[in-house]
Amino acid sequence: MKSTIPLVMRFVRALSLGALSLISGSASTQANVKSYGALGDGKIADGTFDSPSSTVHLGSPLFTPQDVGKPILLHGFGSTVFTSDSTIGAFVDSRTVKLATPLPTSAHHVQVQWATDDYPAIGRAVAAIRAAGGGTLLFNPGRYLLGSGHIVLDFSNLQITGSAEGPTVLTAFRPAPALIEMAAGRALSQLSVLDLEFDCNEVVINALALTPNTSSVVVSKCHFLKPGSIGIGISGASDVKVNNTLFEALGNATGTGILLQRGASNIGIDHCTFRYLQNGILMHGNPTASADSSMVRDVTITNCHFDLGWWLTVPLFSHSGPSVEYTPTSVVDPSASFAGVAQNASVRVMTPLVNGTGAVTASSLSDPAKNFASLGVRQGDLIEMENVIAVVDQVLPHKLSVEEWLDDSTRLVKQAGSGQYRIYRWLIGKAVSLTPESVTVDAWRDYLGNVILPPAGSIYEMAARPANYSVHAEPGTTRIHVQHSSFLRGYSDQCSIWGLDSEVSDNTIRDGEDMGITLNGANHLVTNNYVHHQGAGGIYIDAVGSRIVNNRIEDTPWVNVVNQESLGEMVVWSGAKNNLISGNRLEAHPSMPLVRFGLVVYGKDAQKPVIGNQFIDNTSTGHLVADFAVIGAHASGNKWERNSGRFQEKGVSSGPAQTEH
Repeated sequence: MKSTIPLVMRFVRALSLGALSLISGSASTQANVKSYGALGDGKIADGTFDSPSSTVHLGSPLFTPQDVGKPILLHGFGSTVFTSDSTIGAFVDSRTVKLATPLPTSAHHVQVQWATDDYPAIGRAVAAIRAAGGGTLLFNPGRYLLGSGHIVLDFSNLQITGSAEGPTVLTAFRPAPALIEMAAGRALSQLSVLDLEFDCNEVVINALALTPNTSSVVVSKCHFLKPGSIGIGISGASDVKVNNTLFEALGNATGTGILLQRGASNIGIDHCTFRYLQNGILMHGNPTASADSSMVRDVTITNCHFDLGWWLTVPLFSHSGPSVEYTPTSVVDPSASFAGVAQNASVRVMTPLVNGTGAVTASSLSDPAKNFASLGVRQGDLIEMENVIAVVDQVLPHKLSVEEWLDDSTRLVKQAGSGQYRIYRWLIGKAVSLTPESVTVDAWRDYLGNVILPPAGSIYEMAARPANYSVHAEPGTTRIHVQHSSFLRGYSDQCSIWGLDSEVSDNTIRDGEDMGITLNGANHLVTNNYVHHQGAGGIYIDAVGSRIVNNRIEDTPWVNVVNQESLGEMVVWSGAKNNLISGNRLEAHPSMPLVRFGLVVYGKDAQKPVIGNQFIDNTSTGHLVADFAVIGAHASGNKWERNSGRFQEKGVSSGPAQTEH
């Protein structure tokens, strides 16, 4: 493949490789895996599979007679995921082969991968570098199958390099603990991984596993796809830098991008993207240990983007027609079977709004024959055309800006072509309970939080499961810094901080199902964040001795009605003590019916009073019930000064102390 990288970028890449070579300390030793017999001949294509005849059929003529005997994997897309591996038993023609081992399930849409097993050849290249005391393991462009084992590293000073000239993929077809793993019990250091894609096919637990005593690791310009469980597992390792790297699943809320645990420390995660996973970054500390060394600590997450797509996930199945009946709190479909759907999974109802023929760019759809503004198209609506979808971001009379175009089957980025389009207004419900033929939901709400009964004949799309956390730091973590990042469409709290001494600053958080920022633990700083359109609330505070200052929160909540008495832009919950809450701006607009309160101080638990907090110079406007509310007899021991907005007290025995209304 001819390089299209500008000369200046190739020069920068050469500099970066030189820098990483200095890190490895043995840049002169280089082992190209193809020199040791690796072929990198893996192919990937869309196809179908007929179970009774064990026949795989492709849409493109890619099979050859030489493929007989090669491992082959069939992977179902999206929420309908299944992964089955076999070998090619017989060549029929360039589009058709028969499997050596029958598989039980037919499928009309599968991703087909087949390749030579390159594991033995890669193992020989690794052994050569080990014998030389370190060096560079080089992969040319190609898809390399680790079919009969995975790479275990038991030596230091290693640089693993793919190619910026074309896709360089490590993949596995069968269950394995990892694609690349550090040997347990060894003190390893000076490892760099650059320009590699790890395709885990949802069968490999860790794409890259860093064990205790591993240190000085750089992961840059990599791609972690379809993690079986974890993209990068960092257990007790230290001084790890991950930058300019993409973590994503096939739109089905599976896998975790990065997991930190067991004393992982000095971790930098910069300019990374986490898309359509179950979790973005999880940090599991030891909450019972007092020693700092046992905590996950000193983690910096900066300039990252998280999109868990909770109301965009690929459906497990969808249906419409006369058999489908909607009530205010359910969908009934005698022709369906809702087995396999998790509680709290999303049900999306799609109602047609506008259709036509338009011209497409990477970030827009234009149609001079339609006035989108007058037709009622708004932010959040979905566009579908030619097996791609996009979310409307901005509405102009004859042009719609979109977030990005996504493959409708995988939610991977894919450019649309100009042509026919249809715009849908969606409603979302949360699955509360299920029978084989019906799903009960909390309500059907639109993007603004309005309760609407779906029109008869509308298409419903049922997700298999909800996503979870974008960033979650459990008790037993300390000095977690989340800065200059964007959070979009998380299902659970988008940025959840427990532990001690952490900072959340200068982030943009929007369109989630639950809270934007959840703050527990003690001694945190939350400042200069913009939180918009969150399902339950903007910032939830159950912390001690923390500062929550100069944040802007607007139009939350919009869909999540749990604990409705206490929903608001900012919720100060039972047990919050000695916090400074100052200079925050809380705004709501009349179009958001659930935005009842601005700042809520909720103290109904005698064992966990809300006391010692200072509320100073906060501005709250536009909320339906009150801009500031103090609820409960155990929320009165706080200081209020120079706050602007309508004030309400409910069940407060003596009134809030030192309050200025």
